[in-house]
Amino acid sequence: MARVAGATVLLPGLGEAAAPAMARARFALTLTLLLLPELLPVLPAEPDNAWRAGLMIAAEAITGLWFGLLRAWSRWPCRWRRRSSPI
Repeated sequence: MARVAGATVLLPGLGEAAAPAMARARFALTLTLLLLPELLPVLPAEPDNAWRAGLMIAAEAITGLWFGLLRAWSRWPCRWRRRSSPI
């Protein structure tokens, strides 16, 4: 869930301030539930203590933000082209 939520925060449209936070949360939860059956066999083992669990969640969130940022960066040149005026 942390990786999916991190990536959806930066998606064009859904990551904008105009999108309600509950809609973004529902989308992240729904996408996680849809992907979970396929990803369950490759998930890492359950951590043995809370510190390790926190580190795993933080790593997943950072990975999701990275994927979302890469997606957002791929869209920025398109936005610049639309905003430029012909001179």
